Amino acid sequence: MKNTKRQFKMFSFFDFDGITAHMEKMAADGWMLEQSTNRYWIYRRTEPKKLKFAVTYFPQASEFDPHPTEELQAFNEFCQSAGWKPAASMAQMQIFYNENEDPIPIETDPMVQIDTIHKAMKKNFIPSSLLMIVVSLMILCMNVAKFITSPVSVLSSHSDFFISFSYIMLFLISAVELGQYYIWRKKAIQLAEEGLSIPSGKTAKLFQTVVLAVMLIMLVIYAVMSLGIISPWLLITIFVIFGGSGVAAFYLKEFLRKKNVSRHLNMALTFGTIIAVTIFMVFILVWAAVNYDLPTSPKDSKPVGSYTTPQGFEFDIYDDEVPLRIEDFMQTDYTDYSVRNRASGSIMLSVTEVHQDATVNRQGVSELIYEITEVKFNPVYDMCFDDIFYNIDDSKDKNIPEEYKAKLVEQTDSAWKADKVYRVFYENEYQNKWLVCWDNKIVEMRFYNCGELTDSQKAVIGEKMMNF
Repeated sequence: MKNTKRQFKMFSFFDFDGITAHMEKMAADGWMLEQSTNRYWIYRRTEPKKLKFAVTYFPQASEFDPHPTEELQAFNEFCQSAGWKPAASMAQMQIFYNENEDPIPIETDPMVQIDTIHKAMKKNFIPSSLLMIVVSLMILCMNVAKFITSPVSVLSSHSDFFISFSYIMLFLISAVELGQYYIWRKKAIQLAEEGLSIPSGKTAKLFQTVVLAVMLIMLVIYAVMSLGIISPWLLITIFVIFGGSGVAAFYLKEFLRKKNVSRHLNMALTFGTIIAVTIFMVFILVWAAVNYDLPTSPKDSKPVGSYTTPQGFEFDIYDDEVPLRIEDFMQTDYTDYSVRNRASGSIMLSVTEVHQDATVNRQGVSELIYEITEVKFNPVYDMCFDDIFYNIDDSKDKNIPEEYKAKLVEQTDSAWKADKVYRVFYENEYQNKWLVCWDNKIVEMRFYNCGELTDSQKAVIGEKMMNF
């Protein structure tokens, strides 16, 4: 038989009626509150009793205090003289219980109670909520700006979507609860001025439960989808680093409290250690990926060799599977190619970037670079097309003189068997650079030292791209 029970309960910091009602029910069932955190409540098994609970607030208290301050000890002694015994505390919140059926209330003046709650809220809840709202809005604004300027990059990334979604949810949780508090405070002041007792603020349990459930579902979806894009070792490490920081902070704070470390030193050591450890772990993650060539994606292949340039620079050689190689549409005796395929994608679209580069004796050797954007969600097609089009076409860039602008000119070229064909026109001549669209595919291609493409070559390239 377990003598300890743990619960995940969502109570607003100012929902003193909801907390006391729950504690009384637990005590009647034989579970006495022993420890509480923001959402986590720990009970010990005891004799079932009918107890009265009270929640009060002591603004001078802190969750980093190694032991109750003299002021809090004096307050506890005052409460104990009236039969109220301390059960647990959470930062400025103090929870007491009383075995009398009709005990003397701790709080008797509604206006003083409201003022005390507000002072306690300003110590912890209000600053943290405002900080979360500001941080969430900043990150969302940054992501919106990134989406406006580079929609393909954002829409092809599960991470960008998940981060934006998470901060929207965090913003909603913080904004709704903060709004609830000020609505409750306004009504409570009105009641207190009329000489009436004040009820506690209501916890938006359903709202918080739905939001957290949606976040959990999205996290699972993100993890499952990322398995095809991010390697499992990297995904697990990311969750361990950032998911475990909160747990580490809690246990470190409690350890320092037990060692009688002062409040301010505890705060500095806790936050400083967590920041330092997180930075260190991220550094180790990047260092290991670079130095031990750990793949960041299951699709990433390892180099098959390396070569050194005449200038002394060393580069890796790859031999990835790709939709199209130079050998597919023209003859070449050159064999020292490095062919690399970099893929990214989401439920919206996928991007495949291929480089077929010469490695040694590069002079005059044919080379190929292309990028295939496959749009899976049709409503964003035009947005993605414009993003890709104007990354190549300089006609809207006012910083480039007109005579030096590269422009995409539409071609009537049926050899590609494409819906739309554009070719780069630069310095009064056409370049061997193309933007070709097939149904939901937008393909940018750059051919170097490949000569003027024939209709038969275009047909081969077009078929390869359509069937990819």
